Amino acid sequence: MEAAAIARALHLRGVRLAMVRVVSDDAAGELPDLRAAYDDEGAIRPLALAAALLRTPGRSIRFVAHVIQALRALRATAARLSLSSDGPSESVR
Repeated sequence: MEAAAIARALHLRGVRLAMVRVVSDDAAGELPDLRAAYDDEGAIRPLALAAALLRTPGRSIRFVAHVIQALRALRATAARLSLSSDGPSESVR
């Protein structure tokens, strides 16, 4: 959704891009309700985030585990892409 809007705006400006999306959850479980963890401008409210995660510990643990798994997949993908590109690249952690 957001990616399509970004891609469209960049395309209109003649900017080429490649986009990789990573899904950090699955359809089997529900995510913790994190709406209160962000202010009106999208900034994270740390105490509200902690409270939201503590309210549903099971969901939160699964969510964090999925995010870690998604970040590993994203890093591996970035590493493969950097190996296939021209020129030097920074290592991916």
